[in-house]
Amino acid sequence: MNRPSEENGSARPIRVLYMIGNLSTGGSELHLASLLERLDRTRIEPSVLLVSEVGANVARVRSLGIEVLGLNTGKGLKGLLRAVLRIQQILRARKPDVFHLYGYTPQLYGSLGSVFARPKKVIGARRGNEVGRNRHRLFRLTNPLLDEVLCVSHATERFSVETEALSPKKSRVIPNGLDVDRFVPREGFRWPIVRVGTLGRLRHIKGSDILLDAFALVRKSRPELELHMGGPPDTAWGEELIEARKKEPGVHFHGEVKAAAFLPTLDLFVLPSRSEGMSNALIEAMAMRLPIVATDVGGNREVLDDGRCGVLTRPDPKELAEAILAALDDESGTRARVDAGRRRVEEEYDLRVMVERYMRYYEELLGRNRPEGTSSAPC
Repeated sequence: MNRPSEENGSARPIRVLYMIGNLSTGGSELHLASLLERLDRTRIEPSVLLVSEVGANVARVRSLGIEVLGLNTGKGLKGLLRAVLRIQQILRARKPDVFHLYGYTPQLYGSLGSVFARPKKVIGARRGNEVGRNRHRLFRLTNPLLDEVLCVSHATERFSVETEALSPKKSRVIPNGLDVDRFVPREGFRWPIVRVGTLGRLRHIKGSDILLDAFALVRKSRPELELHMGGPPDTAWGEELIEARKKEPGVHFHGEVKAAAFLPTLDLFVLPSRSEGMSNALIEAMAMRLPIVATDVGGNREVLDDGRCGVLTRPDPKELAEAILAALDDESGTRARVDAGRRRVEEEYDLRVMVERYMRYYEELLGRNRPEGTSSAPC
């Protein structure tokens, strides 16, 4: 390799080492896998470091010719020390330009590991608005070790500024993106609404119980309705919820599903979350031209364009039930919102747009200016 170009870095792709907990089927993991598939390798040279070398997407990423490393150092203080030393070794050997840390544990391990083996830039990622005192304390302690933090929504950025003392000068926002070509809207406009549903892991923070309680209220006046819940239980809480509610009238639990196949079976999509950074499922439902009712938390208002693309309400069973009933009786308003939702996805949340934003972000971060009008061809 030519030494001068290696030193100044201008004649080679930017080396980005991504660190994440694992490569399972969660939202952050799927986002990263999709990003890695579409990066222009003439501009970005990616590699991945996992806290635990597990997950359904490990093989998917390796099949792209991308190096995937695992720490697998265990938990506790000994695990932390082993992880920090291993990260230092990896950073010294691979010399990434950017070390991009996704999540709580990667920021702890990665920020400490990069102190004595400093890449040009170390950045964090905020992809949710989960409340947790220990989480916020850790971010407060380690944020000074980062150059910037990349947030998934402006709501997440505000939340991080408020809860972890993140400096607005160190934060940037790039929204999620969706492979719009995979989500072909069904033809026509399905009315009346019968099949109500949601998509996501069964978790307390996702409000799965709120939706079940709201549906029970709705069904008192609309007994013909069905509730279809796509997604597996994430913890014992989700398993207990299924056991307790699976025999309720009209309720169907589907377990793990494929979004592009499951969403077209619904007539109305409901997102009942108690907290959100930026919901992939919400964008997918918009792409499918589904009527939407969502809780007004996190980035949901931002995604739904202040209610122009869906109905917003509080994360409360009674208020969610009232919002669902209102949507059921508003055919003209619903039709307008679904059309606006599909347009918004195509203009703002296309995966190709997101990938280009990430590549330009890394280039700007390192002071590389691309000529006007140039961009990589979409994959």
